[in-house]
Amino acid sequence: MHSHASLTRQQWAALAALFALHILLSLQGIGELYVAGHIGWNGVLRSTIGAHYAHHGLLETGFAPYKHMFTAADLGREGIVHWNHPPTVNILVGLSFMIFGQSEAAAALVALSPRLGIFLALFAYVRLRSDVVTAFVAVLGYMLIPLQIEYGRLLNYESHIIFWTLCGLIMMEYARREEPPKWAAPLAVACVCIACTFDWPGFILAGFFGADALIRKPRKPVVFVAIGVLTALILGGFMLWLGDFAGPTGFEKLAERRSGGGVTLGGLANVVGRRFWDYFGWVVLLTAIVGAVTQARQKRLDATIVVFGLGGLLYFAVFKQAARVHSFYILIFMVPVLVAFAQGVTWLAERLPNKQWIALAVVLLLHVGWLFTQYPTTHLRTYEILPPKKPSKGFPQDGQLDKTMFGQWLNQNTKPTDRIAFHRSVNATIQMRYYTWRRYRANVKLPTNANIFVIGRHVPKPRQLELYKKYKTRRVLGYVVYYLDEPGLDFKEFGFKEEPTSFWHSYFVSDFYPAHSLQEDPGAAAKYLKSIGASVGK
Repeated sequence: MHSHASLTRQQWAALAALFALHILLSLQGIGELYVAGHIGWNGVLRSTIGAHYAHHGLLETGFAPYKHMFTAADLGREGIVHWNHPPTVNILVGLSFMIFGQSEAAAALVALSPRLGIFLALFAYVRLRSDVVTAFVAVLGYMLIPLQIEYGRLLNYESHIIFWTLCGLIMMEYARREEPPKWAAPLAVACVCIACTFDWPGFILAGFFGADALIRKPRKPVVFVAIGVLTALILGGFMLWLGDFAGPTGFEKLAERRSGGGVTLGGLANVVGRRFWDYFGWVVLLTAIVGAVTQARQKRLDATIVVFGLGGLLYFAVFKQAARVHSFYILIFMVPVLVAFAQGVTWLAERLPNKQWIALAVVLLLHVGWLFTQYPTTHLRTYEILPPKKPSKGFPQDGQLDKTMFGQWLNQNTKPTDRIAFHRSVNATIQMRYYTWRRYRANVKLPTNANIFVIGRHVPKPRQLELYKKYKTRRVLGYVVYYLDEPGLDFKEFGFKEEPTSFWHSYFVSDFYPAHSLQEDPGAAAKYLKSIGASVGK
């Protein structure tokens, strides 16, 4: 079936309803603090770099991706620039901050836009390659696979690369028509080049995109040459740009970090295979195999398998270490799996004349049943995506929440000019540093060149008593803060207070942690002072 007629009014209504539902599902957790796993770490890193672009401008930062607090004095300092990626995503985050203000939700919009775009592009591509019903199946699969549910809001590069490359394939469908529009081929090249500006996988996909344009009939050698020349120029520009930050050995370190680590292809295949099973589900995978076999029998291998499938395999083979660590890398295989899945459902439907809807219903119900009954949260936690749903060590210490909350408190209770020293007993994570948003030194024994000194839970009590007598002191979630410019015997303790949780909070902010605040706790303060041997009230 290859009907390219305009959608009927009912089909437009169904597409609009599905897209509205996809938007609603995509907004879940859009305001969540950066607390856990890949999503938390990437979110806080991109937000830190983007905030510097928003606050200081691209010229002052020199487009440099500063991953710590930045001032003009930081220019040229080693170790504070996250130099191993192009700056495009970070610039988009900075732009979002400039428009909407700095927040988790504003940063999430940069991840949300390609997530929504992939929905529309996938529908358009499958419809051009097959028919409307198959296109609906593809986007339904997209909405229902754990991979997209978990990583659709990941603030990283993959979704942008997938979206723009898929748009390029759509343009190539038009460029291969008997009377192709003049704009089709140039737009295809432009989309591929935009994808390359986001990260290195874009260049590998571009190579397979160009090869497909050259080999598949009707051949498009001009597209092949244009992609080769332009992407080489873009890559060369990035290499010069990154060379300013990475130094003469930087690219060797990047290669070692991405492809080293002693990871074998066999070991990587075992890990990736388990992730496929967990993130796509057995129903989607088995049906996708049916679709892929159908393509092979018809000698009509889909371009997504060539570009994303073969390109993804090469990317994983070259960057083995990164592929093992970053479970979300399998996003690069999402489009060919979904296209083959939709075609597999179509093939099954054709085996049931006049009852095609039965095949569609059975496959989707089986997958939804698996999704709700066998949803692999235990596996997802082993991939460090989700924190424990039931805290094990005293809420809110799980999932970095206490560090983000403490960082927020420290930001609100210090001056922007304060310099903070984190004692080596404090694990000053990237989350704590971001939410503190102050100049800091980490892992120091003494508060040198600082006027705020923070210790953790493992400093000897006599030392804590000594500092308490000298400086104004605040204790927050177990962390103790000393104001070195102010005299002592001024102590208060603040603890976690759970607030009534609304539906708005649990849906749009987080269902992991409740609405909360930090409130003064005189009873806990007296208990702490007694534990270190201080005279309460003196």
